[in-house]
Amino acid sequence: MNLKTYKEQIPAAARFIMERLQASGYEAYLVGGAVRDLILGRQPGDYDITTNALPEETEAVFRDFGTLEIGKAHGTIGVIVDHKAYEVTTYRVDGEYTDHRRPDAVTFTRSLEQDLERRDFRINAVAMDLDGNLRGVPGYEEDFARRQICAVGNPVQRFEEDALRILRGVRFAAQLGYEIEANTGRAIHEKKHLLRQISPERIRVEIEKTLTAPNPLPVLREYRDVFAEVIPELRETFDFNQQNPFHCYDVYEHILHVVGNVPPEPVLRLAALFHDIGKPRCFVVKENWGYFYGHEQVSAEMAEAILKRLRYDRKTVKDVTELVASHGYVFNRTEKYVRRRLNQLGEEQLMRLIDLERGDVLSQAEHVRKERAAAIDAFRELVQIVVEKEGVLKRKDLAIDGRDVLKLGVPRGPEVGRVLDEILDRVLEGDLENRREVLLEVISNQGGRQMLRIENQAIVFALFCKYTVETEGEKGREVIQKGMIRYGRERGARMAARAKANGDPIALWTNQAYGEWKPDYEGQMEFGYDKTEPTLKSYISKCAWCDAWNKYGLLEYGREYCVNVDKAVYEGFCEDFVCTPNVPTMSWGGKRCEFDWGQPLTEEDLAKMNRKKQELGTSAMRDFDYHTAHIYYTITDEIQKAFPESADEIIRKAVQDYVKLFGQAEYDRILEFEGERF
Repeated sequence: MNLKTYKEQIPAAARFIMERLQASGYEAYLVGGAVRDLILGRQPGDYDITTNALPEETEAVFRDFGTLEIGKAHGTIGVIVDHKAYEVTTYRVDGEYTDHRRPDAVTFTRSLEQDLERRDFRINAVAMDLDGNLRGVPGYEEDFARRQICAVGNPVQRFEEDALRILRGVRFAAQLGYEIEANTGRAIHEKKHLLRQISPERIRVEIEKTLTAPNPLPVLREYRDVFAEVIPELRETFDFNQQNPFHCYDVYEHILHVVGNVPPEPVLRLAALFHDIGKPRCFVVKENWGYFYGHEQVSAEMAEAILKRLRYDRKTVKDVTELVASHGYVFNRTEKYVRRRLNQLGEEQLMRLIDLERGDVLSQAEHVRKERAAAIDAFRELVQIVVEKEGVLKRKDLAIDGRDVLKLGVPRGPEVGRVLDEILDRVLEGDLENRREVLLEVISNQGGRQMLRIENQAIVFALFCKYTVETEGEKGREVIQKGMIRYGRERGARMAARAKANGDPIALWTNQAYGEWKPDYEGQMEFGYDKTEPTLKSYISKCAWCDAWNKYGLLEYGREYCVNVDKAVYEGFCEDFVCTPNVPTMSWGGKRCEFDWGQPLTEEDLAKMNRKKQELGTSAMRDFDYHTAHIYYTITDEIQKAFPESADEIIRKAVQDYVKLFGQAEYDRILEFEGERF
């Protein structure tokens, strides 16, 4: 860019301020980021002016204009022209920086060179006069030519003065595509600990600008230790081998590729950065493969804590954590599923989720990328078709609301929302007309919609066991047991992951505190402790599962669930833990179920367990919609793998009986979890 072009780029308001200062006998220059951007052919966001006029003299020059004391003690006056404030700052020399952020005091000077020498990086230490002439610190031209970020003077001193410059240097490199000069880079690594002195709000701004830069990956990789200084949770992902054939990178490197593969929008880039941050806390190895059960939820919880720590607004926290918790789905390409997801997330969030999913699969092993990306693209097209055809109908658009549902006898609480969501689904499907009288009649006739219960999970298991054993004999029974053990271990692994995410140890008391299920109603289950030392011994004297199998004449098959389920959950929580039944369970003819947990539950542990249960409330629990779907998809997967020729018929018979007993809507509720990673 020639001098004439530079001159023409200065906006009229900035020119007016500079001309008026000069007419009053003072020097005036554009300085800093505005000049840097003009040199690079970019449109500056702000135009800052520096002058040898003292703050009081600047105020006097513009006494007939509005002025603001933006930072008068440090030499900055805001001059208002055309309803916009332009910062005019006196040449200065900074004093000591005891807080590693701002100088304790400044000394005003009449020398532009002295002022430029106090600045952060040489590409920012350049001034421009009204004719487009440039004056800068030695080396600035070299930095532009070499495309590098180099500190002014001694980089260690620069970062000790203002630690935020560490993140600013990294951010400039990401935004401009520049390299960081070697000495400057070493000083960034050396002085990263000073970032602990910087406010979360300042750190948040720099991280977000870095993440949304055109190519943040090189700096996120080279300066990962710096980012871990402000987001220490990232360290857990460094060099963490996923031990999974669907992944070709370690966890952190995978995260970086996902960041690079999603659009540069703040919420999306943040979701990409955090989407797998919980994986190391959920890692288990089975048959030499690495698995990360429940990592989506753990990652979402970690993301929420990090974002709140960085003082993000509530909406951003909600949007990012929602995306992180929702990622990893295998999209069901049906219009019904699309409508449901649109209702749950809204159009904007669902499109973000699709972008995140696509970025995720493009960062996996090469042999799965093409197929998975194609499936996601097809889903995006279907979403666009549904939106264009029908728009997005939400719960608030229904002809009834929660008050109407309560009047029909549905209990206050989450069930009200459940009823409304089911009605919305049926309206979206075209099964119901969105008229008040129609919707009220449906709810009244159904007596309100109930969530799936222990009974649903118990019968799902029993029916699959029945038809698998009838078809495949003892081999079928072994496969059912294998599926049940897998289900139990996955459940235990989720519990352990949640405990680890909360900073709790893997111990007997946390195993008892983080249990995932609760009875559907009071009195449905009766259980307790016989002894707590030398080992914990518990009992069950009334069992809802056993009652369900007896009720439907399926005890012969349902009792296979009892053989190893408690042991499997315990082992999934910690592979060294062993739970031993002391007597035959009730389903196998015992008067009650009794278990030895192999470890003591001391008075101290018992107190910690009770405190933790109170703290957790129901947050660690899963409703039986989830549990029923988990056993359904686990068992059907094992049946399909073991018996490819007879699996379809086994599944068809079991589903047919289930629908006869509970209705199509109950079965559809299970299908909503298709693609869930349990």
